[in-house]
Amino acid sequence: LRFYPGAFLKRFSSPQAKLMFFLKQYEATQKRVWGLEYVVDDLKEGKEILRREYDKLNETLDAAKIAFEKAGEKEEKEKFEKIVETKLREIEEWKKKIDMADETINGTQDQVDGLYDQLPKLEKIICE
Repeated sequence: LRFYPGAFLKRFSSPQAKLMFFLKQYEATQKRVWGLEYVVDDLKEGKEILRREYDKLNETLDAAKIAFEKAGEKEEKEKFEKIVETKLREIEEWKKKIDMADETINGTQDQVDGLYDQLPKLEKIICE
């Protein structure tokens, strides 16, 4: 550096250095896309599991409502009424979990879309 500072600086300011930088940026962006697409797929699988549990809770709620309607004694009705109330709270919690999963998936998908928008710009710079 002491003897050839001009050559050292030229190495980092040359057109080839710029090209290599943008090639590395393109590669990093493509890898981020792949990684985020994997995350989106994984989140969708998790959301599907949440949805199945939500559907099961709805089915048990319906069964509890039917049992409540068929119950004859006051004690039975109170028992089934408590079950229905509990299931309604659980369903509300699962609904919130599903909504949060949707928001996470949409946010991550927006990141993927943004990275896809960057790729053509980088290609244009590289091919100039």
